[in-house]
Amino acid sequence: MPSSSAGRNPEPVDPAPGDDAARLRAMTRAWAYRLAGTVYVPTTPEELVQQLAGVADDVVAVVLTGDADLDRAARAGKRLLDLNCTSAEALRLSLEALGRGVAGLAAVRAADRPAERVATALAALCGGYLDAARTAVFEQQERTKLALLKAFRDAKGSLALSEARFETVAGSSPSGIAVTDLDGRFERVNAAFAAIVGLGEAELAGRALFEFVQPDTAEQLRAEYTALAAGEVERVKQVLRLSRADEDTAWITLTANVLPGNMPGEDERTAHFVTVVEDSTEVMLLQSELSRQALHDVLTGLPNRQFFTTQVETSLRRADPDLGVTLYRVDIDAFAVVRDGLGHSVAENVLRAVADRLTALFSDEQATVARLGTVEFAVLVVNSPATPEPVAAVAAIGETMAEPHFVDGHGIGLSVSTGIVHRPARGSDPVSLLGAADLALRRAKAGGHGQWELWHPEAAESDRRRFALAAAMPGAWEDGEIEVVYRPVAALLGAARADGPGGNGLETGVGGIVAVEAQLRWEHPEHGRLDHRRCVELAEDTGLVHRLGQWLLARGCAQVHWWRRQLGRDLRLAVELDADQARDADLVLRVVAALTESGLPADALEVGFPARALTDARAARESLRVLADRGARTAVRGFGMAAGDVAALIDLSVDAAWLSPTLVRQRAEADHASPVLTALTTLGAALREQGITVVADGVHTPAHAAWWHRGGADLVAGRAAGVPVTQDRMATLLAAR
Repeated sequence: MPSSSAGRNPEPVDPAPGDDAARLRAMTRAWAYRLAGTVYVPTTPEELVQQLAGVADDVVAVVLTGDADLDRAARAGKRLLDLNCTSAEALRLSLEALGRGVAGLAAVRAADRPAERVATALAALCGGYLDAARTAVFEQQERTKLALLKAFRDAKGSLALSEARFETVAGSSPSGIAVTDLDGRFERVNAAFAAIVGLGEAELAGRALFEFVQPDTAEQLRAEYTALAAGEVERVKQVLRLSRADEDTAWITLTANVLPGNMPGEDERTAHFVTVVEDSTEVMLLQSELSRQALHDVLTGLPNRQFFTTQVETSLRRADPDLGVTLYRVDIDAFAVVRDGLGHSVAENVLRAVADRLTALFSDEQATVARLGTVEFAVLVVNSPATPEPVAAVAAIGETMAEPHFVDGHGIGLSVSTGIVHRPARGSDPVSLLGAADLALRRAKAGGHGQWELWHPEAAESDRRRFALAAAMPGAWEDGEIEVVYRPVAALLGAARADGPGGNGLETGVGGIVAVEAQLRWEHPEHGRLDHRRCVELAEDTGLVHRLGQWLLARGCAQVHWWRRQLGRDLRLAVELDADQARDADLVLRVVAALTESGLPADALEVGFPARALTDARAARESLRVLADRGARTAVRGFGMAAGDVAALIDLSVDAAWLSPTLVRQRAEADHASPVLTALTTLGAALREQGITVVADGVHTPAHAAWWHRGGADLVAGRAAGVPVTQDRMATLLAAR
């Protein structure tokens, strides 16, 4: 019966996103409004809102603390029952309101694994609700039983009065009540019991209770009734399935007691069973659905990580020892383009399409498809002799995902990267197996979009060593194992005759040091010396590159400023950014801070941007322009023959171009003239005509330095100019050169 106050509650308005307290208040009022139209709640509207707010606060607290206080969520479920929210519709509305409201809070979204936390809290709430409901049922049954017993005892003086009281108690009870003899044959039933089994009261006469119990539990129930009659147990309590006349089944909660033979005209030794049943079908279906949701992804309906991990363990144990299993981890490339470009609704539609396509693709196999993360799916195939090899399967995955999926008029095709573990050892640990597939996936993604990689123990071991080094890097930095070293950058001057292969007899040589490049060096106690390039790669793996790069820049600026004052020479500092640093929105602020703190003039600092970042990153190009406007020197690093590299020089005003070490190495390995070398010579001269300083990076011999002088280079870096050294050693070199 709807509350009479429901019509006075206007539909609430959701507050602005981000205001968690306001969002909870609005959610609670909306929840109360919907409940008031579904069940009768014996409170005023405001009291109901306050009660529901307390339940919501308990759920939020459990979500934020993880599994620390699931009892609190269970108690919140009991409070719902106490508010008379006893229907399946009321519970469904409550779960829907809490699931959406709590998941939308900013604090919850910021937590680790928010969806799993919300599902766990709601499952605990439902558990408390169901336990309280079951307790209430048992209590109601116990009260009914006591009322029946009292009615039968009082009936000793009058059989008619006894029967009237039985009919009054049984007829008004919502629970099914049956009185049977010791063989289980019905003697009396009420209308509620007849409705549960789907037969009339007269049709049940002479039939036995055990006929309506499922065969797999009938004998066990009969044995328990025998023990009850013998006084071996005080009562029987069971949750079981009951067969209905319409061939359907109903889940019931059954409680049985012995009713002594104390009715008028009966032998005192005669006894009966009184059985009280409660139709729990809706509750059991709800519990089953909650269990399914706890193990499946809400959006796609696929198994989640927890279910999938269990399935991997089972499949490994049961698979054919020779054929084994194959595990695919599939990650959607650049999915943010779809989500940010077309909206979340379209993105969710696409994710459902991916799930459907993967399921259809492996429908002929004994396979389990799961969703492990936002854009990551997994497929476990129990191999048979007809199962395609991984190469064919991954090609089919790529083709299927590339086929456009149309949403709101948009034909969306996807690229995916795939990591594969094929036929692992039968005793493999499921978690380790998933980790191996993840390593293969990461290796595939490192190669670009649309790639796949098969897991190999050797490659995996190499990855593990790299990741172990990357993970230990912050501690090594803190302990002083990582230091700043300085690589000389020298001028090319007419100083010496450079004969020999590639020298062409030019009168040139390496001159004085005009700049130093600040680099990282890690003196690892186990792996030895790790150079700058290796340090940057490891720092990129963990995101340490920004902090480490800022430290390198600050140390380099301070040191070069000190050398300039002490030695009285116009020395410059060069730093090379990696792609992540070049795209950093705070890059200009970091550079300005380092210059301000050190006192180094802006024109004494050269900031090198990777050519690739200037080609595809607007933020990098904008940072370069701002730094140039502030007086800092800018350079393109890794400059090659690509059209994008040349375009970057045309579009941007840079001071220097550092030729790619790959090009420099090709020149060093060539023993005759070639079109590439001719182009390099022309390119160097053209750059110099534009006022751009040309630096040949990776020049290791005087002969090659002579060739680059002819090729239009102004400066060289490499062993010909000097290897990276500590600040003390560099001070000595600067004094000598």
